[in-house]
Amino acid sequence: MKRIWKPEYALAVAVALITFILYLPALQNGFINWDDGPYVVENTHIRSFDPAFLRWIFFDFHAAYWHPLTWISHALDYAVWGLDPFGHHLTSNILHSINSGLVVVLVIALLNIRGPERCSSGA
Repeated sequence: MKRIWKPEYALAVAVALITFILYLPALQNGFINWDDGPYVVENTHIRSFDPAFLRWIFFDFHAAYWHPLTWISHALDYAVWGLDPFGHHLTSNILHSINSGLVVVLVIALLNIRGPERCSSGA
């Protein structure tokens, strides 16, 4: 039977948890006057998840960028949390933590491509 859990991935989980804990204070903050206005507070497009919204996220630029996944994330946050900044920050914290863990997994995979015997010899 092939082993699914590898001990080195415990490091990825630890990094993700540490990242989540370090960003917990952000949950107490409100929206900031940087990009939260055009992205969330003033953005009426994210307030409905309908065909017009899907057309908008894929074919229009808003706030000088084209990033449909960001708009989907904000629309889902708005559907669940409304304009409560806690929920929006919680989603960002979770996504950032997952990404931090995935970076560790990527580094482990890249080191394994090189091979443990070659990495330790310094060649």
